[in-house]
Amino acid sequence: MTWLGAMERGPVSFGSMAPARFAAIAAFLTILVNPARSQALELSEYGLGISFGAYFPQSREVRDALGGTWISYGVSPMRREHPSGWKFDIGFDYIGRSKNGNRVSVLGVGFGVRKVFGTANEFRPYVAAHIGPAYQDYAIFRGAQRVADRRFGLMGNLEVGVIISDRLKIRARYVPISKSDGFDFSGFSIGVSYQVFRF
Repeated sequence: MTWLGAMERGPVSFGSMAPARFAAIAAFLTILVNPARSQALELSEYGLGISFGAYFPQSREVRDALGGTWISYGVSPMRREHPSGWKFDIGFDYIGRSKNGNRVSVLGVGFGVRKVFGTANEFRPYVAAHIGPAYQDYAIFRGAQRVADRRFGLMGNLEVGVIISDRLKIRARYVPISKSDGFDFSGFSIGVSYQVFRF
């Protein structure tokens, strides 16, 4: 049949065709939308967390020069963590102190792994380990001599903690740092991490 013949028969009726077509279109859109929705839910589980805590250097010389309690900060990705196997982890950390003309700042980035235990419906303990480069900037009196330098070294951490909620966790760390001019800035820290942005 030609299109002229179809026109001679009059307008096409959509009454019998619409339900089937609409059902097919709805099914097709459902197939497209569900994966996108699932992907959006996955992405919404990721965010950016900040950490704040107290740092306790282990070296007596460093403690005498700068005090026994420092401040530590950190920034790292945070996700909705479920009990699972080992997963890649990354974080940026800063420790520093200034006292009586002495100062030290250590900024490091750590690459490592994390493992979460427990079940999804309760507090979840976890363990983690990281290591990476660290920038050290210090000026410390050793007797009458002031020793100052800026250099790169290594910084790591061994971490245990508890995930309180999807946004909050508490942690304790041992933080080894490579020595510089005989100064050992390694120590222990306790702190909290909170997710401030969610993607």
